[in-house]
Amino acid sequence: MPFPKGKSPKDIAKKVNAKIDHIINDQLEGALTAVIFAIGGNADFYVPVDTNALMNSRETNVVPYKSGYRATLGYYQKYALALHGSATYSPLWKPVDPFEREWRQESAKTFVGNGKGGWNPNATPRWIDRGVAETDIKGLFAEAMRI
Repeated sequence: MPFPKGKSPKDIAKKVNAKIDHIINDQLEGALTAVIFAIGGNADFYVPVDTNALMNSRETNVVPYKSGYRATLGYYQKYALALHGSATYSPLWKPVDPFEREWRQESAKTFVGNGKGGWNPNATPRWIDRGVAETDIKGLFAEAMRI
């Protein structure tokens, strides 16, 4: 006796596998979101602060990519690359203590900032790399992917 359309063991197995894939993809997207936010949170401890515009420009995205997802983290002020640097581009900035900054402002030739904003004593170039290094990525994934 043949099975009714859509009720054969093969058809049911396909539906079950499709549902499992859907659940795993939802969990994967959530896990990537948790990881990228954790990296961003850790990186924020090292972002240079003057007017806070750079830290406020942080964006995280998790988007479908090929057969999975892609997570991106970036700081999107025009000067972000100059301060952060990259594998091929050395940052143009070095942290300066605000007390040291005051005496440097006496001469326009050695001016290093506007001296009116905040200051992060932990600020460092390549802050995203520091955020990645200080994040337990495997642990976060394991926790988020637990069913």
